[in-house]
Amino acid sequence: MFPLILYLSVPLSYRSTYSKPIRVAFDYNSDINWLVCGQPSWSKIKVIKSFYVKYERKLREVVDDFCKYYRFHHSKEVVYYYDNTALGSNYAVSDEDFASVICSQFEKNKWTVNRQHIGNPLRHDQKYLIFDQALKGQKYQMPQINQPNNEALVLGLQHAGVRIGSHGFQKDKSEEKNKETEESLLEHRTDGTDAFDTLMIGMMLYPVKGSVGGGLGSSWI
Repeated sequence: MFPLILYLSVPLSYRSTYSKPIRVAFDYNSDINWLVCGQPSWSKIKVIKSFYVKYERKLREVVDDFCKYYRFHHSKEVVYYYDNTALGSNYAVSDEDFASVICSQFEKNKWTVNRQHIGNPLRHDQKYLIFDQALKGQKYQMPQINQPNNEALVLGLQHAGVRIGSHGFQKDKSEEKNKETEESLLEHRTDGTDAFDTLMIGMMLYPVKGSVGGGLGSSWI
């Protein structure tokens, strides 16, 4: 499904810089919840790390995991990209929608949240064309993945299949409905790739202006 799997970039780790905001996106599910984060670096988007929590651990916990990991990051600021699937739903939380839970938990951890609503999710074929153009250097920023910090995400991207739907080919998400087994772990399915999609679309199509918008010169963290 993903042209990205043919072009995974795994450069060596560089000396980290901590002065720029971190861009984040999520996937919301009753059994597994994902956070994928990145930073822009000139003509590239660096996917620096991903987090997931399963079963009884939900969105608040994955935000806490992020904040603990980045507790020494100088800029306690995130740009949160979310689409309409984050609004008016609560199956992974209690009585608040996903976006509200995420923002309140970041704020509880003393992080500032810049909310960036990106509307309805794009169709899979539309996203595929955008990613293909980015990876060929024709348009948009080129994604690069820090593989050691994203092992489960990389496997999910590599395993993502294709099926024919009402709008042509699309990502095959059918395995998400099945129970977890030793041969089919939740973290190796397509849930994490949806968070990746949201982050890429947000950073490519919805640039942030102002003090949190640049992020140029970022490094692997």
